[in-house]
Amino acid sequence: MKFFLNYSQPIKPIKKKSVNNQIRIFLYGLLFIGSAATYSQNFTYRYFTEEGDELSRKEFFQPNDNNNYSAVYFEKDSLIFGVRYRREKYGTLEDSTFQKVKDYLNTLKEEPIGENDMIVINFLSYVNLEEQKKKTPSNWNIFNREYLRKLKKIDNVSQFWISRLPSEQMKHFTSERIDWKQDKQGIIPEVFSPYGLEYGYYVILTPRGDYYYYIGEYGKDRVWKMTEEMRDFQNSHPK
Repeated sequence: MKFFLNYSQPIKPIKKKSVNNQIRIFLYGLLFIGSAATYSQNFTYRYFTEEGDELSRKEFFQPNDNNNYSAVYFEKDSLIFGVRYRREKYGTLEDSTFQKVKDYLNTLKEEPIGENDMIVINFLSYVNLEEQKKKTPSNWNIFNREYLRKLKKIDNVSQFWISRLPSEQMKHFTSERIDWKQDKQGIIPEVFSPYGLEYGYYVILTPRGDYYYYIGEYGKDRVWKMTEEMRDFQNSHPK
């Protein structure tokens, strides 16, 4: 069962970070949910997939799926909504959405995205205060020199480093080669991660709008591998 959620009052997330994004998502009705309930203390719990399908509590916490899914929770009065989302996902953007993303990305760089370019976006939605204060460079291996060098050998690639945070809070993740751009308009989460998730993730887009994203910890080898896979997928599935 599904129905359209359109609260006139803001929803309070259980975790208070990313509040603005979560409220905006609910106010504009981007989340579909259904009815079902189990009760604990004074709260009613409801569980759903990111598509809006109702789940039982057992299905929501299915042990075999824990590596493939994560969850985010929202609170509204005495109701708590759990939304289970995929950590890894393939899809195809509508032409208008894909153009919107490209137009936005082109405002973040001097050279426009090439017509046949693969697009790779490394996105950080949240950096804790401890890491914001660090003055030493991060040892995350996507910052290694060979990361971009090998990525560009795979195919024509437009690489983006994007964060919700301003550059002064990204010093731990900055170097001469890394130029973080702040996503002031929230376009990337709006399209790929509309739940205010507090994780890093990366997105790979083919020149025709097929995409792959992964939410959670990752390294350079995974980005290389999935860029090759998306390149091969497009080449073997002509539009």
